[in-house]
Amino acid sequence: METPLLRPPAGEAPVRFEGDVTFISGKPEWAPPFEHIELDSPAEVEALAGPPDGVELAGVWAWEDEGAGRVRVRVFPVRVGIKEDEATGSYAVRLAARLGRKITIHQGKGSLILAEPKADGTVEIGGRTDLVDVREY
Repeated sequence: METPLLRPPAGEAPVRFEGDVTFISGKPEWAPPFEHIELDSPAEVEALAGPPDGVELAGVWAWEDEGAGRVRVRVFPVRVGIKEDEATGSYAVRLAARLGRKITIHQGKGSLILAEPKADGTVEIGGRTDLVDVREY
């Protein structure tokens, strides 16, 4: 069977399935140029009222368990009119590429994102989300 592909404007993104999780691969350079802001603890990430002053496209993160590759992330893409994104695949791709390792991202109230850099320079992501809030934009 041929690998299914998504064909967004940036380029072809391979898709694979593992149980009930769907994974896609993308290039980090396809994602917006987020500023990476590492904090000392997940509690500091949780305590944020919004993005750091003067930053309009921020991924703020801290290790929950560095050895296990678990991180707590919050993403503030205010430059594109979103106060906070609860599950940001594009930031997951950027962060995994930056760290150069497989990571599990706890983001938002109900999302868990798995991200792993691949030898070809892409990053594969997959995960789960739960509907925990409905918002109007």
